[in-house]
Amino acid sequence: AAIRTDLPIPVDLPFYYWEALVVSRGIHGLVSIGVSTANAGLDRHVGWDDGSIGYHGDDGMLFRASGTGRPFGPTFGTGDVIGCGLDGIRGRGVFTRNGAVVGECAVLEQGDRWFPSVALRTPEAKVRVNFGTRPFSFRVDDYIREL
Repeated sequence: AAIRTDLPIPVDLPFYYWEALVVSRGIHGLVSIGVSTANAGLDRHVGWDDGSIGYHGDDGMLFRASGTGRPFGPTFGTGDVIGCGLDGIRGRGVFTRNGAVVGECAVLEQGDRWFPSVALRTPEAKVRVNFGTRPFSFRVDDYIREL
């Protein structure tokens, strides 16, 4: 149900960011977007397993290595662009929705190798990821200047 990139986020970058366009939320909208370590399972939502953090579209919750989430932001679905960034200076993660910051969270463990990750757990769900080959919805340069 989940996939992650083959290459981890480079550890020497002060800030790394990527986005996912939700092309279709599918029948039930069970889409999660975030990061995971190589040890996190790929058979559950991003954020439910140790070594993963995920923002979930169906309920707007943030999950950090647990099947119990916390209120975080608005729900998301078809047409929304969800971004995920890692601030290597402050050890924080940031999530965006349609170019605006939704919220920040602490990363689980400093020094872990993180991989961009997506889980689709409903028929007909589809996302398209952007690692910078197209312009981002979020103004990354402005955010970095504010840091």
